[in-house]
Amino acid sequence: MKNILYRLWKHLDKRPYASSFLRSIHKYLSTKLIKQGKIDTFYPLLKKYKINQAAVLPSYKKFFCLQLFENVLETLVVGSSHGVYGYWAEEKFHEINACGISQDLYYSYEIYKKYADAPRLKNIVIFYSVFSPGFVLEISYPALCDAYYYFYEIPYRFRGKTENNDTKEAFSLFVSRIKRYPDFHYIGNTPSPNIKNLTIEPQKRAKDHLKGNKRNENQTAYIMQAAKLAKEKGHHLYIVIPPGRSDYTSHLPSFEELFAELLKLEDQVKILNFFRDERFSDSDFSDTDHLNEHGAKKLSAFIRKEMK
Repeated sequence: MKNILYRLWKHLDKRPYASSFLRSIHKYLSTKLIKQGKIDTFYPLLKKYKINQAAVLPSYKKFFCLQLFENVLETLVVGSSHGVYGYWAEEKFHEINACGISQDLYYSYEIYKKYADAPRLKNIVIFYSVFSPGFVLEISYPALCDAYYYFYEIPYRFRGKTENNDTKEAFSLFVSRIKRYPDFHYIGNTPSPNIKNLTIEPQKRAKDHLKGNKRNENQTAYIMQAAKLAKEKGHHLYIVIPPGRSDYTSHLPSFEELFAELLKLEDQVKILNFFRDERFSDSDFSDTDHLNEHGAKKLSAFIRKEMK
């Protein structure tokens, strides 16, 4: 019965309502499904302010878990979707996966900076991918930056302090309700089934990522800033180059060419290279370059072995 209600709600939610009767049904189902935990408590806010649910809810949950567990945090993991699906945090190690979809090195560094004074923090893991040298989130997906601005108070790079009052009000309501979030057990892990059915051509994927690799945006400078901060705080910084499926990496240049910028910092930062690591098979991936849960647990174990 619960699944039938959810399917009906989802059907109505995707369509303009033809009558007040259908609107009332949708409202009733929304209330009922929120109580059942089938849809998020904040769904009405997202709908009211036309905020992208996929962009906001993961950021909110990760921000919230950092707020809750800051005092016991020992390992902070930041980076793009390769980290979202590539690192499987474990509570017993006091880890939080704060990676985000399309998170660039600027935002990775800024999240680290925000929590750099966490009393037990000692390990920082930053995922660094093929596209990282030239990928800028605010240029490619500016809407995703709102979550970082309103939750983490990370300033925009190009928009200055321009604010949308409706968006600000919506995010303020999220933040004000942090302490009301019930029974929160979350350390940032994101299972991969929601991406495994995507059809991605390996050659096209490699070509798209190479565009970011070749752009002159100097994103790697944020690795240097992170290294400087880690030295000041006495933290251990690990830069992780994640693995890729063989049909993806076969369309890419040599490791030395792809990561030339990062390799210039090799004597200043600890680089963990898993890019064409033969310990990973194609069965460890959900698509061309994102690990599945099994692959993520394998990579996480390898990274932990390198930690001091």
